[in-house]
Amino acid sequence: MAGVNTSANVNPGAAVSGLSGGGLQVVPYLASYDGLQASIDSFLANGSGATVPPDCAKAGPRNAMAYGDNAELDAVWDLCDQGLSAACDVLSLEANPRSDYYDFGVTCGAREPVQGYCYWRWGPELPAKG
Repeated sequence: MAGVNTSANVNPGAAVSGLSGGGLQVVPYLASYDGLQASIDSFLANGSGATVPPDCAKAGPRNAMAYGDNAELDAVWDLCDQGLSAACDVLSLEANPRSDYYDFGVTCGAREPVQGYCYWRWGPELPAKG
């Protein structure tokens, strides 16, 4: 059994002009059973008990609710705040829809009261906050 996960990474300072031109980069991740065997065996051996520390769940993007809960979302927030519109869009797509991360992303870093895709409205760079 194998699974493929993908992620969109924002490269700071890169012009967003498609996947090959920088900016957003789709990163596939494929793991084989051999690569995950120790984790799987540990999970199966401890299946009746908790296998994840209680505070670890908060770190996941879908469980993070506010700035400071997730380092990756915090980094994307910072890029959005600096004016990279694609970062705001990634933030709104990756974060929990009930979180501060999501609200910050869909409002283009608190620049717009209207929710929507920032890159579509503004292009690669957002206007200065004012």
